[in-house]
Amino acid sequence: MLPSIAKSLTSLEFKNVSIELPPLAVILSLCRNLQVFHQHSTPVNQEWYTGLSLPYTTSLTKIVLMPPNRYDEIPDHEIEALLRCSPALEHLVLDACDPDMVIPAVQLHCHKLTSLVLNRTHAAIQEDETSRFHKADGKLRYVFIGGDFLVSTLRSLLERYHQFLVELYLAPESPGFMGQEDWSALESPVLEALETLGIVQCQRSSTTINDLATIMIRQGRQSIHNLKLFDFDPIILNGILDAIMQVDYLERLTLDGCDIGDLADRGNNLIHLSRLSYLSLYMCEGVTSKFLESVSRITSLNELIIDCINRDVGTVEEMNEFTRRVGELPCLTYLQLAYVSLDCVDIQNLCKSKTLKKVGWNCINIPDDAHKILHDHGIKLIYL
Repeated sequence: MLPSIAKSLTSLEFKNVSIELPPLAVILSLCRNLQVFHQHSTPVNQEWYTGLSLPYTTSLTKIVLMPPNRYDEIPDHEIEALLRCSPALEHLVLDACDPDMVIPAVQLHCHKLTSLVLNRTHAAIQEDETSRFHKADGKLRYVFIGGDFLVSTLRSLLERYHQFLVELYLAPESPGFMGQEDWSALESPVLEALETLGIVQCQRSSTTINDLATIMIRQGRQSIHNLKLFDFDPIILNGILDAIMQVDYLERLTLDGCDIGDLADRGNNLIHLSRLSYLSLYMCEGVTSKFLESVSRITSLNELIIDCINRDVGTVEEMNEFTRRVGELPCLTYLQLAYVSLDCVDIQNLCKSKTLKKVGWNCINIPDDAHKILHDHGIKLIYL
């Protein structure tokens, strides 16, 4: 079927299919007007990616190659050949690749690239990176780098694109690999356009990520509005708190999967983030009533997500005090609670809010009439 329609195709996607595909080089040689090619979780091996030095890829603007086994790397020389023959490329997504090879090749051959995703390993970061970055003007605005990569590779990327980067995600994978690198010597330029920074601590035993996170936050502190930290342990999180407090215009803070731990004793520092409108504590450990008390004092909050997997966050009286303060927050419109117990006093406290519109709910114990009481006060209850 493919040969009969190949010449008219501009977009081709193979996603979760079980049929045996012809080699990629054959597909590209048949579909010479192809602009978008997407291969995801299809039964292919390394040989499928051979022979990619073709003159037929010059129209491609988006390439997504995600092998079923992310540890079965696409051959370096084949990636380099494909990029060399794709000068119109704007969006590139590669899994199972070596960032230290791909990034120099991108800088050399892909002068219209606006988004780059390498080894996306974290489920929480799945938004469509191509939707906002569509101008083919050679300004790389969105980058996700996962896996192992050298300080020199990241430095080269930041030196070239620091004026344009709007969203940057880093997910270094191997603590042993990171330990061989002097991240304190990164010397990143100021990231003057950076609005969103996300960093994943993939291995909790890695302490060298402290230097990486601190440097990235400080170099973007004048422009970052949205900071996302995933799976950080309490030592690292506590170590970079001072850098977080220096971010001038922080509006959104995500600490999903983190162990709050010692940070609970310094929670009052968050009160000084006067622009903070969004705080997510999804699937967090170590959340205490003392930390929640500090959170309830952030008067600029518009959205608050609390998912305490440790469950024993406080006594009944402490939760009553927390919900009382939350009900008094002047800007709060959305509250999400999970793995906590609330009583009738808590429900009445939330109903006193003049701004609350929605409550996301996955609680251990709640009053039977909670839904009706909230509804009667104009608050929509959403079961998570």
